Amino acid sequence: MTRWKPLWTLIPGSRLDADHPENGVLIPCRNTKVRAEAADAAAEANRKRIEELRKEIATLEVLADQTDAEAADLRLEIAEAGDCPVPVDTADLTARINAARDANARFDVAERARADRTRLDSEAATLEKRADELTKVMADRTAAKEKAVAEAKMPVAGISFGDGAILLDGHPLAQASQAQKLNLAIAIAVALQPRLRFITTKNAALLDKDSWKALVDLAEQQNLMIIAETVQSDRPTAVVIEDGRVAKPVA
Repeated sequence: MTRWKPLWTLIPGSRLDADHPENGVLIPCRNTKVRAEAADAAAEANRKRIEELRKEIATLEVLADQTDAEAADLRLEIAEAGDCPVPVDTADLTARINAARDANARFDVAERARADRTRLDSEAATLEKRADELTKVMADRTAAKEKAVAEAKMPVAGISFGDGAILLDGHPLAQASQAQKLNLAIAIAVALQPRLRFITTKNAALLDKDSWKALVDLAEQQNLMIIAETVQSDRPTAVVIEDGRVAKPVA
């Protein structure tokens, strides 16, 4: 390694004091040493970079030789193969392939539809069979109910059942007159309680002459005492009550 000696620069017009050089005007050039060291370092870096580039060039030359060899082989294959085949228009082939794909898609859809129809037909058959079974069960229950009603001993003749309604002489009881309902209620009470001998009713005012006679006949047949509330006081058995007291006794 080169050793640098201090350099001194003499300023023009000055003189050198040999005994006391520090009092002189000579100035050491330290900046020159720094620049020299930097230049040495830069030169060393450039030499390293040059060596790296040489190695890279050598590698690239090897790759270039390999590429040239491959190109030569390909040219040889081309020469041996002769003329290139005539280009083929693939538009028609592509169209037919697309048409075949569409046909396959439609076929798949149709197959799924047939499978769904088969499944639904099977489910429908199962449901129909179940519906037939339930219909038979309902018919059997209806028949059993009708038989039970027919065989049942009704408290009053003319009473029957149909479609969730009570029938009187074949007609809905709701359509019967108040007199019919009153006579029916008394008849049912007597039938359910054979020992019953005393009945009261507040709806006798609704009875017409014929209905009143039927009520009297029923009382006589069943040996009943019926107290019927009415507004008519001209009947033979009428009792008039006013202010809680008997105003007119039985005639």
